[in-house]
Amino acid sequence: MPAPATTPGPWVAAILTAFTWSMVIKENIIWRFAEYTFLATSIGVVLTTSIVSIKDTITITIPKGDYLSIIPVLLGILLFARLSYSYMAVARYPLAVYMGITLALAAQADVLSRIIIPLAGAVGSPGKFSIEILAQIIITVSVLLYYLFTQERKGWYKYTWNLGKLGFLLLFGVHWALYTMYRVNLAVGRIMSVLQTMGML
Repeated sequence: MPAPATTPGPWVAAILTAFTWSMVIKENIIWRFAEYTFLATSIGVVLTTSIVSIKDTITITIPKGDYLSIIPVLLGILLFARLSYSYMAVARYPLAVYMGITLALAAQADVLSRIIIPLAGAVGSPGKFSIEILAQIIITVSVLLYYLFTQERKGWYKYTWNLGKLGFLLLFGVHWALYTMYRVNLAVGRIMSVLQTMGML
């Protein structure tokens, strides 16, 4: 029979897992302790990593001549304005820049991967064109029309609107199924980890 863990790390993880799952019964103080411990640890790691990244950029990257790095450093410093009630609004500017760049890159990647690349492949090699590629292009365009146009649902737009709504429902259903499977796998993994810590597996 395997021996129980001899280091404190696995035991701390097992105890915090049990504390977290006590929420299944009802909200209690040990569940709050596990929640606050996780939040405090996560925030501490992110804050420390951010400060170290800014310091390294100022002391290493910029002196080497990469002066454009000053821009993300200033935006990163402005994010800490959230800690001050008087200057809290200033933190919205770096967040707006971050969200704008992220959404633009995500939209570019989606348009390329879901429309342009399949169409280019179909034109260059007609034999590679398939029903899956055609369905992907049609649903993608229908979802875009569902979002971009707010006109009355009549004529051709009625059908594209319904197809876009169907695309959303399919997307949400698939994502929910994958999310559920992911969470179940996490739960099984934690159970196995706890049992291994106790020497039962």
